[in-house]
Amino acid sequence: MFLVFGLLFAPITAYVYALDQQDLAKANLPVTAIRDLVVGLIAKINGTIEAPTQVVLDLVGIGDSASWRPSPFNVSDSTGPVAVDATPLNGSSSYRVIERGLHDDDWWNGDPISVIGEVRARPNGTAYVVAQYIARSPTLFYRPSFATPILAAFGIGALAATAVIGYVNVRRKTLHRQNEPQFPFKIHAADVCRDCGAALPEGTLFCPSCGRPTGMKARPSATGTGGTTVSLPTLRLERRFSERSPAERAGVILFGIFLPAVLLVAGAWLALGPYGLGRATLYLLIFGVVIAGVVGRDYLTRETVVLSPDRIETRRPWKTVVVDPAEVDLVLTMHRKRRSVHMLLTRGDEFVGFGPGVSPQDFEKGREWLRGFAAQRGLEYKDVDVREAIQLIYRRTKKTRRFPR
Repeated sequence: MFLVFGLLFAPITAYVYALDQQDLAKANLPVTAIRDLVVGLIAKINGTIEAPTQVVLDLVGIGDSASWRPSPFNVSDSTGPVAVDATPLNGSSSYRVIERGLHDDDWWNGDPISVIGEVRARPNGTAYVVAQYIARSPTLFYRPSFATPILAAFGIGALAATAVIGYVNVRRKTLHRQNEPQFPFKIHAADVCRDCGAALPEGTLFCPSCGRPTGMKARPSATGTGGTTVSLPTLRLERRFSERSPAERAGVILFGIFLPAVLLVAGAWLALGPYGLGRATLYLLIFGVVIAGVVGRDYLTRETVVLSPDRIETRRPWKTVVVDPAEVDLVLTMHRKRRSVHMLLTRGDEFVGFGPGVSPQDFEKGREWLRGFAAQRGLEYKDVDVREAIQLIYRRTKKTRRFPR
């Protein structure tokens, strides 16, 4: 989740930062006196509005539909006047293009103004300026924004959290593997109560300390030292999109394919269309790509679960999770409404779960394998609803904290 947030906010931050730098460059552009204007160059002029009408830049509409409607005007400084053609800005709604005026956002005759634009010449040789950006003063083309540092903090914080969590997980697993031989409560055919941690003699049906049923059975002859599951077959279960429930398939098609397609098409259409939105449509493109990536990663990519006596693993295109069968201390099937999931958890907090996307036949094969695995390990196979599963995991977590590795 943190990685997704980091990848989402990083390009948005870069985009907003680039806009701020463009505005800063406009503010730092030197002012050119009107008498020194050179045809063919981009210049910044600063002066006073002179016009035959009172309102020269009228903000029409309300809310998101508000846009500028310019009228002809001149700008005059101490060296003389020059005509300004603002018609290319007709319909613009961005404050980065035209800053809000002093009179309920409108611009009036006599107001101070700064204009950045291209200097052109009329057929008679008279110079005029084609406006590209308008502000109240030469430095107000740029205003420090809180958006950039906030977005940067979110992006950097999310990426830093991803790195820290990844390091902590790797470090914890490394320490667990190093210290596991000295761990006093290592599981050997469930010789420790999963609730209170009391030692259980082999074949004990009830914990002598707390009285909880252990589910322990006599070890089958096929069980090796320490409960090694030498007689279990190797199962290979594939997760397929076609085996998902109708509601899940409909949700993936709607939110993972149709919605991103709409966002991408709309973003491209608005960016290339005559609406003047420009790079602002990058947000639509980013959200479209992120949504498609997240949904596709969880539902459309291939996943293989391999259950064998010596190795339990989940293989995905971007990651493979491997669990040592000798470390498993909790085997259960969890149900919630119409969804069921098989789960195996270890003392080192490693986890393998599978179910949604697996065919009903393979799901039942997985159930039988887990039952056999639990019996040979001396564990109690649990078939519970989600509430009881959470309680089991919670009690197990508390016990692990009481007896740290």
